[in-house]
Amino acid sequence: MLRSWELNGRVCVVAGSSRRAVVVEELVEIELKKILGPSEAGAAILLGNSEKTFVVFIGVLEADALIRALRQEHLPRPMTHDLIDSMLLGFDISIRQLVISRIIDNAFCATLILEQKIADENGGSVGHSNEVRIDARPSDCLVLACRNRIPIHVTQKVFNEVQDVSHLALTDLQLPSLSGDPADEFPPWPDPDEPLLPDEEN
Repeated sequence: MLRSWELNGRVCVVAGSSRRAVVVEELVEIELKKILGPSEAGAAILLGNSEKTFVVFIGVLEADALIRALRQEHLPRPMTHDLIDSMLLGFDISIRQLVISRIIDNAFCATLILEQKIADENGGSVGHSNEVRIDARPSDCLVLACRNRIPIHVTQKVFNEVQDVSHLALTDLQLPSLSGDPADEFPPWPDPDEPLLPDEEN
């Protein structure tokens, strides 16, 4: 079982039973600061806090879903994230937390922490719950977090690794289209969920 709480002013994810709790990773709370795009190529999602801002590139379909989530808009026909929300609701499962947890092969990975309350035979709460961690793409997790107003965190390790692009949050820069030349601020268009990492020192 995994739990999260504040330890000496820092939010941590903790694994193990109540008798043997081990701190796994320190977390940093962040927020969605800005969306650059979408364009034919997708969108750049700026995440961060007052200390640092970093970018997650996502596809155009995920960008459209994220914008609808921020605007609390719903299409006449249920889409993928509507289906996920309905399944969670049907089994009385809530999303506790979103954590951008790792960078693997130069791509961001995220973790959803879910909670399901345990009911007795009459459907009443017994005061206990199950917690489950599910690995997922940050793009999908961000849509679900915005739809359900879930806090967003990043592990301290990932936060230390990503490149600071705080200046982009203050500009009106728009993403280039696939037919145009990339803006100077961006590298060649990356795969979805690929991070901008700090340049290696010579």
